[in-house]
Amino acid sequence: MPPTLGDHRRRVPRSAKLYYGAGAVAEGVVTTAFNVFLLFYYNQVLGLPGTLGGTAIFLALCIDAVADPLVGSISDNLRSRWGRRHPFMYASALPAAACFFLVFHPPAGLSHGQLFLWLAAFAVGVRVSMTLYIIPSDSLLPEMTFHYDERTSLVSYRFLFGWLGGLTIAQAGDGPGGHVRSADHRAVRQEVGHDGARLVRQRIRSPAGVPAPARAHAGQRAAGLAVPDLRACAVHRHRHHRDQHRLRLDDRRRGRRERAGGRRAAGRDLHGGDRVRR
Repeated sequence: MPPTLGDHRRRVPRSAKLYYGAGAVAEGVVTTAFNVFLLFYYNQVLGLPGTLGGTAIFLALCIDAVADPLVGSISDNLRSRWGRRHPFMYASALPAAACFFLVFHPPAGLSHGQLFLWLAAFAVGVRVSMTLYIIPSDSLLPEMTFHYDERTSLVSYRFLFGWLGGLTIAQAGDGPGGHVRSADHRAVRQEVGHDGARLVRQRIRSPAGVPAPARAHAGQRAAGLAVPDLRACAVHRHRHHRDQHRLRLDDRRRGRRERAGGRRAAGRDLHGGDRVRR
């Protein structure tokens, strides 16, 4: 029996809000992992050239852009015993989890071409699986209630759980202690933010004395390198660049002081010569 207008205007129970918002955890995890770690992991850890990695991610986004309106249209016109939205949401859980796991766990010994195909296939799988959940879930919100405040509350729960999911996956690389100093957070953000855009054009080479992630060679790839190593590398690289910048500033200050001292000495010699001639 379809809900009536009076049903839509009723208050949504807090338990329903919690259940609805909890589904956004997966969205936050996938968004953060793909936007922050995926290209960095494949390029710097697995050794896939940035052009291939960026192309694979671009293809996944293109397919996702086509899948969004298709899933929305099919969901709007579906008639089933579970409703229009829930069948897609239920069907997305296992494929999304499996593809997300596999995209970060490629088999050892793959060539660059095979890594490209692996990344493209499972990135598409993750994007399409999440589309099967996100589009019907977003469409479900206005169908739960007509009440303005209740809709706002539902959106708040959704955003809260989405941010919690993103923070969880971001903090997963902090190691067993679960704590990274705020300076290290700034270092990682600066490293990924400044250098991430350049990964599609060139490989970032670690300076001498700075630990670098393992490169991918046939039969020699550290496929299971943990995220803490990535963060440690970013932090060490940031500190190295910071120290080098400070050394350059000290050299410039020292040079300016020496030049100023030389000018003062030359001025004293000039005035002393004038006094002798007088």
